[in-house]
Amino acid sequence: GVQEKPYQCESRLGQLEGLSKALTNDMPDIEHPVCIHKGGDSCKYIVKWQRTKTYLWRRIKNYALLCAPVMLFALFFLTSLIPFFLILTTTAIAVLLISNYSAHLEKKELMTLMERQGNAAEQLLNQINMRYNESLLIQEIGQATSMILDHDKLLYFIMDSLEKRLDFDRGMIMLANKNKTRLVYAV
Repeated sequence: GVQEKPYQCESRLGQLEGLSKALTNDMPDIEHPVCIHKGGDSCKYIVKWQRTKTYLWRRIKNYALLCAPVMLFALFFLTSLIPFFLILTTTAIAVLLISNYSAHLEKKELMTLMERQGNAAEQLLNQINMRYNESLLIQEIGQATSMILDHDKLLYFIMDSLEKRLDFDRGMIMLANKNKTRLVYAV
């Protein structure tokens, strides 16, 4: 009984793009071959993205951790003791190096992701502060217009509020002349 709207398909596409961008720092390739709004019985999405180096090295590490014990178990019965311990040591070192490199790449990727999220949070905080200052400016000007009756004092107060609340160090208020044909400097 739900009525799907076209904007809901676009919203889902945006969410899938955002999720992939957050996980891989790259835009995905999204196909939308079947859509309710184009005669389909449902909406289907095919999402593809590039595999990261971290993903590749994690898989190599997992395969190494699975294959090494099986290989060593088989070699234990096929070789003598000294070559077996040499192969065991070499294999253990190789698996440890692969695991360390995989962990290094994963930490590096997580640090990059955290840095990007920190930058996004900082931008949002800056926007919140800007909106807060703009709201205070509107409140101050509104209160001043109801309390200050002198035209010139009101304009000076507005200029002071603009300088204090907005990120400006210069400004000018110009008013129309009596004939409303020109702007005249006021403050």
